[in-house]
Amino acid sequence: MLECLQLGGIGMTFMIRFNLLLFLLLSSCTSISNIQSFYDLRSLAFGFPSQEITRQYFNEAKYSFATLRIGRGPESIIVLKEIIDNKAIWVSQDKITIITLNGRIVETIGLEYDYKELIYSESDRVVQYKNPNRITQQKVLIEDSRLESFNYFSDETKVKGNLIIERISNIGLKNQTNTYIDVDGNILLARQSLHPFYDEFKIKYYYKY
Repeated sequence: MLECLQLGGIGMTFMIRFNLLLFLLLSSCTSISNIQSFYDLRSLAFGFPSQEITRQYFNEAKYSFATLRIGRGPESIIVLKEIIDNKAIWVSQDKITIITLNGRIVETIGLEYDYKELIYSESDRVVQYKNPNRITQQKVLIEDSRLESFNYFSDETKVKGNLIIERISNIGLKNQTNTYIDVDGNILLARQSLHPFYDEFKIKYYYKY
C-alpha cells in the first residue's frame, strides 16, 4: 500500500503529509488551555479563529490574563505569572515572556527580535533592541487624551475609557505612536510599536482581583 501511495508522485505525497498534519493539529486542539502557544498561534496559516473573550470566559478563568496580537496575526493568550517591583510578568505556554509596567510593554524575552527599556521616565527612554543589537534614545510626548469606546468583552457593549496618545521620537530610527486606553486608573488596552522589524503589538488586559 505504501508503495502505491509513493507512486502517486509529489502531489499525492504532499496531500498525505498535509492531511496527517491537519489531523494532528485538530486532535490536539482540546489540549490547548488558557495559556496558548505564542509561536504556534503566530505561525498557523490555516485560518483558525482567535479565542473570543466573553464575560463567561473571563469569569471561568482562574488567573489574570491578556490577549496579545502582532499586526494582523491571530491573538494569543498570555497569563500573569507574578508582579515584581510593579512590573507584571506575563508568560505563554512556550515561555515567551512579556513584561509590562502600568500597562505598557517594557520588555520582551524569547522573541526573535526582543525589546527592552533600560531607562524610562515620562519624557525620556533608553531602549535596547535585539537583532540587530542596538541601543537608542527616545523622546516621549503625550500628544492627546480623550474619551474613547472600545470592545472589551465580545458579547457585551463597548467600554468607555480615556484614550492616551503617545508620540515617540527615536534617535536614528522611524518615529512611532503608541496608544493606551485607561479605565478607572487601569490600562486595559495598549497598542505599541516596539521593534522596527515587528508590526504593532496590541495587548488587552483581563485582571482577576
